[in-house]
Amino acid sequence: MYKGFVYFIVDYKTNQVKIGYSKKPEQRLKQLKTGYPGKLEIAKIVPGNPTDEKKYQRVFCHDKICREWFRLSEEIIEFINRKVK
Repeated sequence: MYKGFVYFIVDYKTNQVKIGYSKKPEQRLKQLKTGYPGKLEIAKIVPGNPTDEKKYQRVFCHDKICREWFRLSEEIIEFINRKVK
């Protein structure tokens, strides 16, 4: 059951992406922007729950930088650009 969304928030200048879960991703983006020196934008939102968030983080674990931040790899870019079925 979906209770919220898994989001992919990207800083294209540093080529980093945050994979997280929120019931209100746009509000979460505003929170992350506070005190963040770069420009962040939502690249993808998919219906999901905290278990789905962990699933995506495991799928892309080889690109992990720290906690929920990942290197914006070709694999992640392809996923972001793929339409959700």
